[in-house]
Amino acid sequence: MRPAADPAFRIPPAPDLGCALTEARAIADGVGQPLATSHLLLALFTVPNPAEVLLAEYALNEDTFLARIDPTLGEAHTAVRAVLDAAEETALRCDARQTNTLHLNITLLKVRDTQAFALLEATLGANTATLRNRVMSFVTGVLPRRLMQPILDAKLAEESASLPRAPRPVRQGKSDDWVVPKRTMIDDGGLDGVNLEQAPPGSAVSVVEADPAPRAK
Repeated sequence: MRPAADPAFRIPPAPDLGCALTEARAIADGVGQPLATSHLLLALFTVPNPAEVLLAEYALNEDTFLARIDPTLGEAHTAVRAVLDAAEETALRCDARQTNTLHLNITLLKVRDTQAFALLEATLGANTATLRNRVMSFVTGVLPRRLMQPILDAKLAEESASLPRAPRPVRQGKSDDWVVPKRTMIDDGGLDGVNLEQAPPGSAVSVVEADPAPRAK
């Protein structure tokens, strides 16, 4: 699920970045810590996104960074905001309509004095700048299919999540009978999205013209 719009963003985060930010907050909450750039980095391995694809090509995964996390390593309380602002600025310079995880990846590899940069530099070494320049070449050029597909998948998942779901059967009063709105009927006479096996044994299933109003007591 995508997080609520942040008024500090000038352009909206793409679905892949939105999901990653939600996961980062969940990771931070799960360990009882304020949101940090290390949580942003770890979140890239929890949802499909193009940044994860590129990091995996350098044999980097969530366990790689978890093994190197130093609890004593701190960062400024403004570090997360600075990284997100830099990611958005990168997207704007590339004439992008949304900020995605590739833009975030660039800034995690660029903005020093953060937990994320320390982790990336410790694992990549001299390849830190190489990977940053490589990601930059993708956001300023044409994305290959392996990087475009996760962005499209995240967008499709967001659109699917926003579609209305078929209404569930309505159980009325103290009776075990189920009442099904007629608009759930499909062409072959079946019931779309309704599992009749969930009905209590011996109950009757009625089809009504519309969602039934509550019965008067």
